[in-house]
Amino acid sequence: MLKNNKYYEGVNFDYILALRNNDDVIEKLQIPINKNEGLINDVFRMLEDDAYEADDIYRTFKRQYSDYGDFEYCLGFGSLTAYFIDPITYAYFDETKYRKQAKEYKDRIELAKNETIRDYRARSFNKWNYRQKLNYIDKCLPYVFASDYHDALVKYDVEKRYFIFSNETHGRFSYSRKVTEDIEIVLKTNFCYGSSSSLLVTVTYKGIPILPYSVWVNYFYAGYNEIIRCTRSYSPQRSNWNTCMDFVIWFVEQAIENPEAFVQETIMQEVNTLVDGIGELFKLTDKEMEKRLMISTPDDSLQERYYIGIKTARMANEKDVKYYTIAPEEAKLVYRMEKITGALHFLKSLRQLSEIYDGIELSINRIKEINARLYPEIIKAIMPVKAYIADLYETLKPIEKRLNSVERRFNYLYDRLQKRLENADWEKQDEIRESFVKKNPLYEKLRDEKIELERQVSSLNTQIGNREHYLRQLEDAKSLILKHVISI
Repeated sequence: MLKNNKYYEGVNFDYILALRNNDDVIEKLQIPINKNEGLINDVFRMLEDDAYEADDIYRTFKRQYSDYGDFEYCLGFGSLTAYFIDPITYAYFDETKYRKQAKEYKDRIELAKNETIRDYRARSFNKWNYRQKLNYIDKCLPYVFASDYHDALVKYDVEKRYFIFSNETHGRFSYSRKVTEDIEIVLKTNFCYGSSSSLLVTVTYKGIPILPYSVWVNYFYAGYNEIIRCTRSYSPQRSNWNTCMDFVIWFVEQAIENPEAFVQETIMQEVNTLVDGIGELFKLTDKEMEKRLMISTPDDSLQERYYIGIKTARMANEKDVKYYTIAPEEAKLVYRMEKITGALHFLKSLRQLSEIYDGIELSINRIKEINARLYPEIIKAIMPVKAYIADLYETLKPIEKRLNSVERRFNYLYDRLQKRLENADWEKQDEIRESFVKKNPLYEKLRDEKIELERQVSSLNTQIGNREHYLRQLEDAKSLILKHVISI
């Protein structure tokens, strides 16, 4: 755990990062943690010095830290995406067991008959002792980090005095803070739960969540579920607390300085970018599609301000490029269709904006209009796919029938051969196999035909699976438009 990280530094090790509102000026502060560097230096010095044993490290730790109970923090891990379920507990050490094992090593050293054996046994003891020391450090330092972090939280009353702070809680943790009468910050984290780990921040303005709609069209791929659940979603790393807080400062200060401009230029910019983006996608040309497939990242300054933090958002990857290379018209339709119909998922949240912006209904109607215009393309694409799938199944039926017949005949011969081999010495098995094949020439013929038929069946099933996946994409898009736009 800590073997390659002797000195954990930065957020939540040296300081707690926090934001406070000082007369409508948002300040980012580093709240100091009284980090016990003396103890940390001592235990690693003892680790590398063979003169010290594991119980020396335990006594050093015990002199400075009492058992204050368990800590539900993730400070024993460099990454907040690690997975563990146990709290950080006090690092007890079984001195009796250790001394007994150490004595056995030392007795063997004393009983050595010559210097060579004595040196070998001494080195064995030092290696064993090093592992014991390192294992104990892996237990005691997380408790040191957690205890020091907790002391700072309590000493500076962090949870009450600051509206955001660099939380370290294991598992689900959330809190909300009013920054002004109109602005509220909601922070949600879920640390050390593997791929489910998350760091989310939502800014609400007059009770309405502000969502990053523009990400939907500015990235080749983005998960709409993540877009509708928060303003930003950051990769759960301690370094991203800085990024998260810088964004909140920038975002909130705009709302405080000029609320009207904030609604028009920031909130509605997200909406307008979404609407304009799907409008461009409706008439997307091959050349523009190829440009979107270039594997790259957005402009750094733009990304830092608007898009950094939506962790599912990405530009095109090699799989996207390959799909377009194989089936350009289909790939382009799927891309356009999923983006344009996917925008319908945002209608509910967009309607909430009507409370702060009178013109939002125009944007909603524009999204519906673009989807209605796309609908005939989707319907036109469905029938040929269904027909092609039906043809594939018709092609598959006689091949599967022939394969079943060939398998039965081959398996009959195969079982006969296996029975002969089971009762024979292994030295004679090759001879028996050759004799059987000569007497039954159909064996190899059936085997080869079986292999070829299996290849054909596998290929056809793969094609059917691919076409059925494409058909589901078309049907899902059709259903979305029928649900939100077209009444039948």
